[in-house]
Amino acid sequence: MKTLLKCSILSLFMFTIFLSNCNKEDDTLSTYDMVCGEWTVTNIEYDLRINDLSLIDYLIGAYGMTEEEAQIAFSENENAYKEAWTGTMRFKQDGNYDFNIGGENYSSYWFLSNDEQTIHVYFTGNYMDFDIMSVDEKMMKLRYDPLYRVDIDEDGTRETIKYLNDFILEK
Repeated sequence: MKTLLKCSILSLFMFTIFLSNCNKEDDTLSTYDMVCGEWTVTNIEYDLRINDLSLIDYLIGAYGMTEEEAQIAFSENENAYKEAWTGTMRFKQDGNYDFNIGGENYSSYWFLSNDEQTIHVYFTGNYMDFDIMSVDEKMMKLRYDPLYRVDIDEDGTRETIKYLNDFILEK
């Protein structure tokens, strides 16, 4: 009888472990499912490079600003950028989105790259690519790092402008 009881308890224990492992696999969300939902932009780590120089160094060299003037210009630029991206982003299961950022409402469509490492957003007539640095059910860190070529100082040579911004979003 004791042997039968031990075998029954052992079988029950093994069955419980099997069921708990099955549930863990079923509870794992795909990247797509984790991205879907409403997110609030809680922080933006902002940087801007022009011709591989920080904005401050570029302003000092190209425009002869003092370090203090360049720092003020950088801070104004950073604050304007952060204000423009403050708000919420709702990624819907059907591939559409609603953004309420910078006091404006935007909506269009989005999709993940094949490797599920990039969110492609069709935003105001252009694609924006946000690299997924990390994502779970509660927090997402995205990197936005586009590169532009523009003649800022109107000297006939286009400068290379590179944004290096990380967005922290929370559900």
